[in-house]
Amino acid sequence: MPTAIATPDVRECPVPLITRGGEPHVDRAVRRGELIRVMRGVYAPAQLWRDLPPWDRYLARVHAAVRVYPDVVFVREAAAALRGLPVFGEPPHVHAVALGSRATHAVGEVRLHAAERPPQFDDVSGVLVATGAEVAVDAARLRHPAVARATADAALRADPHLTTGCMRAMSETHPSSRGRRRARDVFDRASAVAESPLESVSATVIEALGFPVPEMQRWVRGPEPGEDDRVDFAWLRNGHLVAGEADGDLKYGGA
Repeated sequence: MPTAIATPDVRECPVPLITRGGEPHVDRAVRRGELIRVMRGVYAPAQLWRDLPPWDRYLARVHAAVRVYPDVVFVREAAAALRGLPVFGEPPHVHAVALGSRATHAVGEVRLHAAERPPQFDDVSGVLVATGAEVAVDAARLRHPAVARATADAALRADPHLTTGCMRAMSETHPSSRGRRRARDVFDRASAVAESPLESVSATVIEALGFPVPEMQRWVRGPEPGEDDRVDFAWLRNGHLVAGEADGDLKYGGA
């Protein structure tokens, strides 16, 4: 049974969505370039759509799918987008589980999966969304290790009651053995210590390149009292501290 969540914690749609029944002359607006088709029967203002970054376009597509398929459980990247967990780029498909269905089928970009094992999910203000643990387990079994690590780390940060042991147990008891060994490697490394998906991806790449596993978020004494700071990655080498930082455009560009 799902858990009903009273507080709305699903991320809002980044653009207004328009349904064919709610707006006259939709086809005419599409021909004029004023509206863009997001999904069958669901549209968005074209200029607002073009201004969105890829991950927000994906979130809007998931919200469109919610309108078309209100009774399915959204899983994988779709659930990640709704919960505010990392989404890399603009995934090609919106994945959902059709409870009670015995066959997996595709309808456009929506992949409706049969429920091999009914996923753990929450009813969040009427939207059925896989739990953060489910999202992390699917990513660990099916996605690139860097994406999987970022997803697992973010799920741990979002839920202080979630543990890597819980996620590992969910993976080990999954009816499919696909990706089980890969998931073990992810959960051996997952931690809430990383403060961003970029740090999680960086940690994965550092190890893949053969460098020693760093200590993350280490405090370093500053030159003056009160000027101590943390570094994202730290290594002790020949008695010296070597530090590394994972920073994006926002820190240096200010936008």
